[in-house]
Amino acid sequence: MKKRIIALLMALVIAASMLPVVALAGNNVRFTGPSAKIYEVLKQRVQEVAAGTRSSTVFAISLEEAGLDGCYYAEDLGVDAVGEPDFENETVLVYEDADDAFRAKLLNVLSDLDQMVRFLMLEFPYEMYWYDKTAQDAEGNDLTEINVAISYDAEYDYDREDAFFSFTGGEIVCKFPVAPEYADGDIYTVRHAAAEDAWSHTAWAQSVVAEYADASDYEKLVGYAQRICDEVSYNNDAVDQNLPYGNPWQPVWVFDENEDTNVVCEGYAKAFQYLCDLTDFNSSLVRCYTVAGIMAGGKGYGNHMWNIVTMDDGANYLVDITNCDGGDLHQDDLPFLKGYSSGTAQSSYVYAFDDSTITYTYENAPGGNSMWDVYLPSELTLSAADYVPTVPASFAAVSMTLREGVGLEFLVNGNETPMEDVYMEFAWGEDKHATDSSPAVVAEGAYAGTYCFTCNISAKEIGDTVSATLR
Repeated sequence: MKKRIIALLMALVIAASMLPVVALAGNNVRFTGPSAKIYEVLKQRVQEVAAGTRSSTVFAISLEEAGLDGCYYAEDLGVDAVGEPDFENETVLVYEDADDAFRAKLLNVLSDLDQMVRFLMLEFPYEMYWYDKTAQDAEGNDLTEINVAISYDAEYDYDREDAFFSFTGGEIVCKFPVAPEYADGDIYTVRHAAAEDAWSHTAWAQSVVAEYADASDYEKLVGYAQRICDEVSYNNDAVDQNLPYGNPWQPVWVFDENEDTNVVCEGYAKAFQYLCDLTDFNSSLVRCYTVAGIMAGGKGYGNHMWNIVTMDDGANYLVDITNCDGGDLHQDDLPFLKGYSSGTAQSSYVYAFDDSTITYTYENAPGGNSMWDVYLPSELTLSAADYVPTVPASFAAVSMTLREGVGLEFLVNGNETPMEDVYMEFAWGEDKHATDSSPAVVAEGAYAGTYCFTCNISAKEIGDTVSATLR
């Protein structure tokens, strides 16, 4: 077996641009082990900067904070042995395969770091308002940096009569440049007063969420979109004049109640996601996330950001607040919870309306700038059918009748629920569905005046759970 003598305090330095891409799932962040600990530290410090309690955006993470302060024996690395002792020189002769396995384990942790920057922006659509993701130096080098300088060594455990690796020093340093509106002289320092002012505008967002607390999930989403459109217009100057990246791309200018501050698509999408993130939806399935790519049609061809919303029916729907601005969100010719006309997630989705067509293509650039690197295919796959809102229903009773099969009858109080254009959707067993769009009105008895929707099932399905949703 080949042996490798490793030098004491060997330094490993890695820049973010060198790291491989690791696919992870959307807002359901699934970092594990040391990666999870590092991400939690970054989240905490980002939130401190956003709230104005921390000014430096250079985040140094110690080995202890990163969970890299332990010992790594052969069984931790999947090898037979780490090495053998050299008692004369008081060192360890490390086996080459063990050293390679240990480096690979470390690289697996470090490979997540580049993705963590992306996930911070996805998870914190408001809290990252101060971050300039486009900042570069005079030579065109990105000023977002992740530097890792960690030393490690091999030691011998005389009690176990076994060699092991351990980290002996170093840290992980993440540097996030600050947008000009918030920088305090140094590009990695946030001006306290500016941060406090920006953070104060979250109160408006919270008030909007509170306003719709008792509404249905659909009414909440419509209300949020309408309030955003009422507050801002599309900021053509930011694009036409190629303004520096900053507030026109952030939700701060959506929530500041200032009619003179407007945003581009990124601000619209982030504002909508932030309101959704603050919301306790009635259905646990409802969630919103932000995607990027190319749009053709609508407000014009070019880079674009929009939202995907998973609704209570489990399907994903496109929401593009930018292209809804100026219209009635209940109209059929706006990209709000509508089904696509043609296309696929892998190519493009085409939405055809009466007077326009809009095409959406997910960002899929090389080098890790891809929606496919941060979302699962199931999260990027949209519904071809329009979303049909649920209707709040006051059920009077549920009964069962025996015919050739079994009839489950759901009685709804008609005086509390408008019955025009309403139907009931049933689901049971292994993906079995039925609908009833012709309810009968109960003429007499204790439930006179209620509407009776019927779901017919077979006798062998009598033990299944049947869900009923009024739409």
